Amino acid sequence: MDQNLEKNENYLKTGMFYLGFTDSLYGALENTIRAKEADFSLNETRTFNNKEFDYNLNFKLKDPNGRYPYTLESYNVAFKEDPTHKIEVPLSNNKGITAKESANLLMGLAVGKTTKKANVETMTWTELDFDKKDQNGNLVMNTYGENYGFDMDVALKELEKITPDQQGFSQNDITNLKKGNLPDIVVTVKGKEHAGFLVANPKERAIEVFNDSGELLVKQTGLSEQRQERVEQQARQPLKQAFVMNKLLEKTPRKPIAHLVSEEGERQKKSRKR
Repeated sequence: MDQNLEKNENYLKTGMFYLGFTDSLYGALENTIRAKEADFSLNETRTFNNKEFDYNLNFKLKDPNGRYPYTLESYNVAFKEDPTHKIEVPLSNNKGITAKESANLLMGLAVGKTTKKANVETMTWTELDFDKKDQNGNLVMNTYGENYGFDMDVALKELEKITPDQQGFSQNDITNLKKGNLPDIVVTVKGKEHAGFLVANPKERAIEVFNDSGELLVKQTGLSEQRQERVEQQARQPLKQAFVMNKLLEKTPRKPIAHLVSEEGERQKKSRKR
């Protein structure tokens, strides 16, 4: 067997594993690659949150003579009970939103992914717009990067103050929140403790706490330092404008009302004489 194809198979299997797909697809992957077929897809049905989801993994033959001839470009996922409720998830270097995370997106939850470039980590949140679809009928995926100004850590730090022990959140809680997995939490609201779960709302730059009945218990905004500065600048702007206007008025010579009335009378007299 071609060594490049064997390495390619192992590389793709590793990516599929970390993306959350099962080894039941490995046999079909091997057979298709060894037959040197062009672009192809593999299908799998998974169950998450007591719902079934159909996955369609899209492989592309990019460089027949290269080290890794085939790449996993993207995958499509849809509710089994409603195939029109679907998205296409792009992938890069075998990485991206996982199978479970994509199911969470279709359930209306947000997912946060950290990427690292030049030793700098950045967070990007993704959630679906259920009112918009692209030309292929997929729900539109909205993304919110660092510049959008949502800081999850700021919101969680404020929420710590209304938890019983005020000891903060575990790394497991934070990881689950970013995956859209609804970590449990107990909060004190109006002197009474309530059990609930955490939900990220990046569009509104907030972390929310809901109870089991779906009632919103707490909504805590989390603005990044840069976003907070912009908010404060915008709040100061009307005051600054008012201050400038007052200064301009102070420098503008204003004539007494009586004098202005007299000038208007003279203007009208001259007009009548003409």
